[in-house]
Amino acid sequence: MGVKGPVAAELYKLLVYDKGSFFVSHRDTEKAPRMFATLVVVLPSQSVGGELVVRHNDREVRLDLQCDEPSEVAFAAFYADCVHEVLPVTRGCRATLVFNLVRRGKGVALAPPNYVAGTEKVASLLAAWTKAKAERSDRPEQDGDDASTALPEKIVFPLEHAYTPAELTLDGMKGADAAIARLLATAAPQAGCDLQLALLTVWESGSAEYTGRENWHYRRGQRDAGKAEARHEFEVVEVHDWSKTLTEWKRPDGAPKGVLPSF
Repeated sequence: MGVKGPVAAELYKLLVYDKGSFFVSHRDTEKAPRMFATLVVVLPSQSVGGELVVRHNDREVRLDLQCDEPSEVAFAAFYADCVHEVLPVTRGCRATLVFNLVRRGKGVALAPPNYVAGTEKVASLLAAWTKAKAERSDRPEQDGDDASTALPEKIVFPLEHAYTPAELTLDGMKGADAAIARLLATAAPQAGCDLQLALLTVWESGSAEYTGRENWHYRRGQRDAGKAEARHEFEVVEVHDWSKTLTEWKRPDGAPKGVLPSF
């Protein structure tokens, strides 16, 4: 999973699925400090159905964790922010152990990826941006200058995964995000830029239409009790107002940077 350094698997719960049992689509919350993923271990059993479906960024993977040999153990691990569900068990009974995967220690020192050409290109682009900003600030304002020709004060590069404030460090990046962040961590200093991490919150307001579909959802604190409720699904028709806010600014090593203005 692209994680370097020691990792511990902390037992969270035992789940038993009999015929007809399933788990609705959801994301796992951070149940322990430095938790980054979930490990599911299917104990030796005889059952049919109950496939694990994991979704992220328009990708879907369906995992059949049923082994041909009843004495074998199957397992699957996925990042905690991935949406996942367990389809209904159609025959037999299945027992699974769920573990929280947690990073231990402070991790290894950051090493840049072996993307020399890519790093040089990004550093060159960032250097051109900082030079253009400096030249623009040195010359007097002219008629015809407007906001459309202004250079941005910050360049924001959205990552794929969702992170909690505790995970917001270079060592806490997941999958492809880790490679991108480490490339930027190498290129930014070469261009004289200040690299920071932040959480992006998007708020939108507008109109929507009912799709006719329902999605079963657990209320907070009721998942262990097995109580679910139906939520009606809607599709966005038009967005009338929106805002984007950056918070939890941090340096790449996780140290607080201080509060910077939102945009």
